[in-house]
Amino acid sequence: MNFAQKAKHYTQEMEYLGISKDIAAPLLYRILWALHVEEIPPLFAARNRVFGILSFYYLSLLTTAYAAISMVVGFKALDYWNIYLLVGLLSVLLAFLKSIRYEQEADALELPDWDVYLSNRTEQQ
Repeated sequence: MNFAQKAKHYTQEMEYLGISKDIAAPLLYRILWALHVEEIPPLFAARNRVFGILSFYYLSLLTTAYAAISMVVGFKALDYWNIYLLVGLLSVLLAFLKSIRYEQEADALELPDWDVYLSNRTEQQ
C-alpha cells in the first residue's frame, strides 16, 4: 500500500470514528499530501515534529496576514520589528498548544506507529 492510499484510508477511518478533519488531517497536511509530500499525519508524529511544522506554518500565515493588513492600512510593516517578534511568539504558542492537543488525541485513540498502521489488515486480504 502506497502513502497516498494509506493517507486516504486513514482520513476515512478517522471520519468514521468521529474525529474532526481538522484534528485527523489539518489543511496543511492535506496540502502537503496533494503535493505528494509524504508527511505522516499529526496523530502519528512526535510532538516536536508537529511543533516544528506548525510553527513554520503559523509564522508564515500570521506574517503574511500582518503584511497584507499593513499594506491596506498604509504603514510600513518593517518599521515595527516588535510586532514581528509578537507574531513569532504567537505562532510558537499556537503550534505548542496544537501539538499538545494532537498528542492527547493520539493517546486517547491508542494508535500504532505509522509504519505498521494497516499492515495487519492488508496482509489478511
